Amino acid sequence: MFPDSKIALFNEIYSKYLHKIIFYSGSLLQNKEEGREIAQDVFATIWENWDNIDFEREIAPYLYTLAKRKCLNKIEREKHCHKYNDYVSNKYVNETLRNILIENTNFNKFICAETERILYESLSQMPQKTRDAFILSRFKGKSYKFIAKEQNCSIMNIEYRIMSAMRILRRRFKDYLLILLYIFIS
Repeated sequence: MFPDSKIALFNEIYSKYLHKIIFYSGSLLQNKEEGREIAQDVFATIWENWDNIDFEREIAPYLYTLAKRKCLNKIEREKHCHKYNDYVSNKYVNETLRNILIENTNFNKFICAETERILYESLSQMPQKTRDAFILSRFKGKSYKFIAKEQNCSIMNIEYRIMSAMRILRRRFKDYLLILLYIFIS
């Protein structure tokens, strides 16, 4: 059994500082419930280390320091948990997608056909000169200078047309980017 003076002093400290430590911890963690848990942990630590605490000195700085350390430890643990969860999640998604692409040749054929369909559809919606400049540059490997002579315009115009074509294609393929990367890597 514990001496009554120890219990009385603990109750006095607990009742005087509990709400202050909850508020302090809650503001550090930006979560009142987690602040309440930290405060309970602080007072449990006080009780467990009772004999090592100098009660002749002011107790408040000790309580706030203890609460701050516990909050920082909790933040650090959560940060590591989030990093690990992100890593596991990304690894799972990557492995699943890779397995689908490798194992399912029908899926690959579908994606290739879909990609081709979107490409031709996008090309058909481009202005004629933009489409021609893009095809000459990307599919036939012609230089901007050659294309400029062919289309009787400046190299700057050709750069703009190719940039416009790329912008259209990026917009159309944005939903397929991850899948296309895996196909080209595989």
